[in-house]
Parts: sequence; C-alpha cells; structure tokens
Amino acid sequence: GDAATGWKYESVYADADAWAPGAGTRSGGERPNAGLKDQFKKTPPNIVVFYADDLGWGDLGSYGHPTQHTPFIDRLAAEGVRFKDFYAPASVCSPSRAGLLTGRLQGRTGVWPGFVNTGDTVGLDASEYTIPRMLKDAHSGYKSMLVGKWHLGAGEDGSLLPMNYGFDYFAGIVGGVATDCFPGLPCYHEHLTGIVKDDADPAAQLEIEKRNPLLDGRAASDREEVPLMRFGEASGYLHSHNFTFHKSKEPVPKGAYVNGALYLNDKIVQQPVNSMDMAFHMMHAAGDFLNATAAAGKPAFLYLNFYSMHRPLAASPVFFKTSQAGIWGDTLKELDFSVGHVMKKLHELKIQDNTLVVFSSDNGPTLNTHRFAGSAGPFKCGKGTTYEGGMRVPGIFWMPKYVAPGATGELGSQLDLLPTFMEMVGGALPSEEVATDGVSLYGLLFEGGWSPRREVYYWTHHDANKKGWNGNLYAVRSGAWKLHFATQGSPSHAVQNYTDGDCAAALSLQPRLHHLGQDPGEKYPLPLAHPAYADVVTRLTALAKAHLAKLGKPHPSVTRVKQLDAARPCCGRGTCSWPEPGCCRCQPDPKDALAKVQGFFAAMHRDV
Repeated sequence: GDAATGWKYESVYADADAWAPGAGTRSGGERPNAGLKDQFKKTPPNIVVFYADDLGWGDLGSYGHPTQHTPFIDRLAAEGVRFKDFYAPASVCSPSRAGLLTGRLQGRTGVWPGFVNTGDTVGLDASEYTIPRMLKDAHSGYKSMLVGKWHLGAGEDGSLLPMNYGFDYFAGIVGGVATDCFPGLPCYHEHLTGIVKDDADPAAQLEIEKRNPLLDGRAASDREEVPLMRFGEASGYLHSHNFTFHKSKEPVPKGAYVNGALYLNDKIVQQPVNSMDMAFHMMHAAGDFLNATAAAGKPAFLYLNFYSMHRPLAASPVFFKTSQAGIWGDTLKELDFSVGHVMKKLHELKIQDNTLVVFSSDNGPTLNTHRFAGSAGPFKCGKGTTYEGGMRVPGIFWMPKYVAPGATGELGSQLDLLPTFMEMVGGALPSEEVATDGVSLYGLLFEGGWSPRREVYYWTHHDANKKGWNGNLYAVRSGAWKLHFATQGSPSHAVQNYTDGDCAAALSLQPRLHHLGQDPGEKYPLPLAHPAYADVVTRLTALAKAHLAKLGKPHPSVTRVKQLDAARPCCGRGTCSWPEPGCCRCQPDPKDALAKVQGFFAAMHRDV
C-alpha cells in the first residue's frame, strides 16, 4: 500500500463494488421520458464531464484496445451511448478546452494558433458564454467546479482563472503539466541522472547521459522511461522527452516534482507540483464537491479535467507496474480508477439517476514516444494533426435511467455539449450575435432520434498559411466523405518517430479525398479519375465556403500576444524575483497543507 494516500492496492477494485451491477438501469428497455424536460426544469440534473488529456480513440477497452485495463470507463460505455464518430474541436489542448466550454470554434474564441501559456496576459474573453454560466442562467441553484487542468491561462492577478468564467470552485493547475523537473527537487532516481549540477555544461551533461547504461547510450531526448525517486527508492515512473536534470545540495521533500502550481480557487497551495499525488487529490476534490452539493440539494456541474495521459506520465505506487502496457497502462489504470471513484460517489449519494455523465478527450494521442504513448486505433496519426487520429476521440454519454445504451455511428462533437445541456435543462442558447458551432444531441440521447450534426470541420492549430480562416480550415467531413484541403504533420515531432511519414510531414496543399467508411485510416486517397471525385469535391468545397461565410471575421488570436513574468503562477512573488528555483517555491508542511485543503472544503460546504 501507499502510506501517503492510504490506498491499498488489493482493495482498490473491491471498494468500487458499491457501484453495483445494474444500478440505475431501466427495466424492460423502455425510456420513461415523457415529460422529461419538465422534470429536468423542476429538478435540474447533475452533469459530470470527465475530460482526459491526449487519450486516443483506441486507448480504451471499450474502443477495442486489446491490453488496456479500463473497467470503469468501459462500464460507462456499456451502460451508455458510445459514439464511434465523436470529435474534439481541435487537435491540441487549449482550443479544444475553449471549444467544449463555449460550443465555439477556436477562431471565434481567439484561442488559436497553438495553446495558452501560463505567462500569457490575454486569454479566453471573460465575456464568453460558458457551460457553468449558462447552467446558472437556466437555474440559479447550479454550483460548478473545475478539478484538474485548466490550460486557458492565469493572467495578471488571476484574471484568467476559472472563477472568472462561471466556475464557483477550482482545484488544479492552470497550465499544461510541465515537461520539466523543478530545479533542486527529486524527479529521477539519482544514479540515472549522474552528478549533474545546475550549472553543468550541456555537452558534459549529454556525455553523462550517453555513458549511463540504463539509457542504452541514448540522450535524454530519446529515452523512453526512467524510474522516479519516491521515499528513497525507485517506485514510480515519470516519462518525458526533454527534462532538465538538477542535483540538489539540500534536503528535499519526497515526491516527483514538476514545474507547475496547484491552486485552490485563486490561491496557490503547492509549487512545484508533486505529480505522484495529483490523481489522488483530484479524485477526492471531486468527491468532496459532490458531497457538498448533494447535502445542500443543489444541482452540480463537475468538470474533471485529468492531467493524464499527457507527458510526463506519473503513476502512483498503487498502480505502478500493474499493467501490461508499462507506465502508459499504469497511468491509464489510475485515471480509470478515478472515474470509478466518482461514479461510486454518485451511487453512495443516491444521485446517479439524475446525473448525466460524459467522458471524452481533448485530442488524439501523442505518438512520438513510441510504445509509451496512446493509440488512435485504426485512424491515421494523432495529436497536432487534422487526420482522424488527431481529432476523433472517445465520446461516451451515461444516464441509464433515461438514455438507452448502445454504440452509434452518428456524428457528434464536444462543441455539442453546451447546446445539449441547455436543451436538457430548458436554458436558452446565446443570441445570434454570439453564434455557436454546436448542435444539441438531446434528441439522439433521450428520444431515440438522430444527430442533427451533418458535417465536421477540421481546423488546424497551426497558423501555417497566414491567411486567417481560409488558410486554417484543413478539411471537412460530410457523411462518410472527408476532403483535405491541406495536410500537415505535427511539427514538434521528428519524422523518425513515426512509421507513417505523413504524421510529421511539412505542409502540403495537395487535396486528398477519402471515404472514411471504406478507408477509415486515410491510407488511400480517391484518384481524380474516380467517377465520384468531381461531384464530391464540388459539394464538400461548397460546404466549406458556406462555413467560412457563416463564421465571418475571426477573433484576434489571444495566444502568445503578450507574456509577462507577472502573469506566471508564483507563490513567492513579492518576496523574491523570477525565475525559479529562487522564487515560486512553496512546499508547506504536510499538516499545514492538509489544514488548508480541509479549510477550503469546509468553506465550500458552508457556501453551497
């Protein structure tokens, strides 16, 4: 077991038995949905959104992975609606997160190209209509909490934190999980990094790494897994591709520390972040929020944004070396268990029948880390591309009392969540002046109907063509047909990391037409001589032009407009100067940290 968390591995799955088989399911296969909208207006439903990071379409057992162990997520899929054709708004994190919350493409929100950095002073416009705001407009009783990864900025004086976008509570980090160790704190087992001082010459450091037999002569940028130090021994893994090594000369706390700051609302309670404990804290923060809202009889919107499966991968000792898939599988098992913990909590509180649960991912898998990366299943490439592997993701909707289970080949998108939730609770969508790009899936989920979504538009996160909308609409899908106007691999990944060179290829403006029913892997472009080619290309091009005309002038980009050290999360600001490690380091005594967390949740219970 793990003394830090109190988990005992042998009891992990047994403890979830409270989520009893068949609990909350309908009898006789009938949907008692007559008058359901009126019921939801009187008793607004709870909504839980599980949002994984860099999890591919093919990473779950329910989506066909042969070795990953994800029983809790797979159960959601078995008891809910599993979309086979579900899409993230973008192929990287920040624009997808903005799109999910607003139902708007990145050109409307300005979260493009790329992503929001922690030092950005400009971010998602504070006037945007977001899911928590819209739910509260529809029913004033709604309480909302974001747990986990925000990645839409912090801003100067916290101006970009989640509470400025409708959330009542926030427990998590504001940026991506950093891919750097924190100087002076343990990340790796000492003998793996050698004696590398903070001021080591890069060439000398490279030689140390090359001589390390456990790295097989490879440099740090090429390695695949390195054991972590925890409680004085290698008992976990952290995985990344560009860590900076440092050896501390002073006593350091136990753990695996990466750059980042852990927030409770607008206060930093830990910096840097101990990556080994993040999943545990997230899971229990989510449970405490549900406890508070259920006790107060308030409807809840819980948005649980996992740090996994983004690099660096970190599985706690409970899950370390428990899967066939190495550190990737270990980390995924921990994510899956976190889902199971929240589902168990819903059942313990007896609120599962009135709770809609959604599971998805912000984009496809990172592929450049070989076997320690995710799977896009049969689809081409992954994160950072507009091929299917970059944007087609798992999409699961669970509310078994009212939503009939089954797999669907209908089209769906995370852009559709806000309209779906609004129809569910009887709320109004924003005015036409604030256009959304989503459609409501309520009819498909609750009435046995069809998805009104007929097209998917694939916007790149690059600004490769420098032509605004026209240059960044890379593809359109209508039915089974997909027309690429441009293709581009992920430029941050080297060609040698792929068996498919297209995944790292430079920008190409050569059109490609694929029938995704016959060629889901986008391997065989339809030849120009094919009888259907001209008609299909003409039709899909017309759809793209109409789409561009509807969108109009794009929102100016808010990414990397202006960066200031003052906008970077820093718990020591005012007492020292940037950068770390001289500044921005707060590792409170565990008892003090526990008191802060307990005080935060006690205040939440009083407030709710």
